[in-house]
Amino acid sequence: MPSEKKQLADLKIGIIGAGHLGLTMAQVFVKSFLPVQNLLISFKGNPQTKKLIEELGLSNQVVPIADLCKTVDIAFIFIRPQSFIDFKIKSTGVDTLFVSGMAGVPLTSLEKIFGKNVCRIMTSGPDTIRQNKAMAAIYPFNETVKLIMTGSGFTPMILNEEQEMHYFTVGVCLPAAFVLAKTLGINIEIAATDLKPGYAIIRQLYVWAKNVVPVFKSDEEADDYVRKMATPGGITEAILINLEKSRDLLLAVEAGVERSMAISGGLE
Repeated sequence: MPSEKKQLADLKIGIIGAGHLGLTMAQVFVKSFLPVQNLLISFKGNPQTKKLIEELGLSNQVVPIADLCKTVDIAFIFIRPQSFIDFKIKSTGVDTLFVSGMAGVPLTSLEKIFGKNVCRIMTSGPDTIRQNKAMAAIYPFNETVKLIMTGSGFTPMILNEEQEMHYFTVGVCLPAAFVLAKTLGINIEIAATDLKPGYAIIRQLYVWAKNVVPVFKSDEEADDYVRKMATPGGITEAILINLEKSRDLLLAVEAGVERSMAISGGLE
């Protein structure tokens, strides 16, 4: 665990996974508090990703995952949950904190790979991060992670139990669902009484989501926004598929919660 006396700018931070979210987080960390030389990035080597990293001027920060895990104070993991099954590392730094941003991957699974020095976060999409309107859930509570997220412009939500991460994850998928619903002509209005008692977090994020949906210049731009948020086999995709079939937002929300729980159960 990084020393509480260590300033954010002194931390060495790693990003594992350089998709839309991983690279957005890398950019916002550097913009907000982190000297670029204190940032390390590791990814599979996709040529398109490599080109984007070059365009962002971060090529010198790319290292093998083994080097990243042994070097940084904190490693943020933004790979697909389905890819975690094959995730392997041989060694880590003595005090390295691993922070998982993978939807549905439970702490028990993380601890098998990284040991006890782990926590989970879930964030809203890259567009909300760039707009400085992003939300982030943290479990279990970690003061350094909270400082990093608030220092990067996120509004943190501290969860009381890990189960609540399922509801938060579905809640931050709602902007994509709202965009699709508008395209399909589906009414998205939900009364608070329509949501199950255990969905209090989704109720909170429902209000937030209505205020962060971007204004699009074209249908193509809206379609691209939805596509980028829907990872194949992921929770957003499950919500969108159900919404298109059922044309009912409540049923789509429930499908998202079920998908999150299914991913979690498959990785325990």
